[in-house]
Amino acid sequence: MELDQSRDHSARCEAGNIPPNKGKNFRDRRDNEKLEHSLPFFPDPNFIQICSYGTKDIRFDNGDIITISQLRSNLSGLDNIATDGTFAVDSLLRVIDTIDELRADRVILSTISAALKNLKLYLKSDYKFSISWSDICGTHCILYALSNPGNVLLQDTCSHCHENSYMKCKLLTEAKSKLENEVQKLESDDVKEELENSINKDFEKHRTFTHLCGMVKQDWFAVASALDRTLTTIREQMSQIQEVFLRSDNANCYHCGCLWLSLHGISERTGIIITHYNYSEAQSGKSIFDAKIAHMRLKMRMYVSSGRNITSQFEMQAAIMDGT
Repeated sequence: MELDQSRDHSARCEAGNIPPNKGKNFRDRRDNEKLEHSLPFFPDPNFIQICSYGTKDIRFDNGDIITISQLRSNLSGLDNIATDGTFAVDSLLRVIDTIDELRADRVILSTISAALKNLKLYLKSDYKFSISWSDICGTHCILYALSNPGNVLLQDTCSHCHENSYMKCKLLTEAKSKLENEVQKLESDDVKEELENSINKDFEKHRTFTHLCGMVKQDWFAVASALDRTLTTIREQMSQIQEVFLRSDNANCYHCGCLWLSLHGISERTGIIITHYNYSEAQSGKSIFDAKIAHMRLKMRMYVSSGRNITSQFEMQAAIMDGT
């Protein structure tokens, strides 16, 4: 190798010339915690998934045509949020249909329905072209919209004020206000309460309740205990909820008679009625929770990479709640 370098220098600088001094090269030290945060994200199937949309035709030289699916990658958590937003608009449109059957002012209802449909179209098409790193509208400013008001480490400051709001960004709040006014004009109090709950539930965010247990066997009693505590917390934080629908996979700890027999007692103790218990197919129906669990696992790996240990449920809680 040294002979090759000498011959290369002789060819480029002629024989006898002293090689010039090379400048010093500096490398940034690798941060294991940041590396652990970034690398697992890209191949993680809980975040990035491959899904099909539409079809396309492949034509061969012999004239044969084969139809295959078109594939694209998507971010699981973000796509779930976008889908929930679309379902929320559809739910509000169903509320309008219900009010229309009760002979309300159809002119106002048509205006609200048109505003919601314009909002749905705007979110699916033009909105992505309107956002920027710096904008006086809070819903269009990336730094402001993605900042977490409850965590200083997940915030970023803007050099401008968000004192303006575009007309299309006001469609949702204005439509919600008008829809609530139309509900108040109805005569039946039971119908009013039902429709108000339908409107407000679409503005509730997803809440995840995580239970950390020590050396506990995953059986029906552990599931019943976690369910009891979850419903008690829901009763304390969201008192308007009177009934719930349960869904789980077909694991033995869920699909057993002992758990079914305990549901009535749990409903009486918590004050929330369990009306249905459904089971999903294998590897289906838990995409939102899988994305949340993947996020918590990532935080625990970062916690360990920073030199700390996780040997108990209390240290696991500290790792999940850690803001780094």
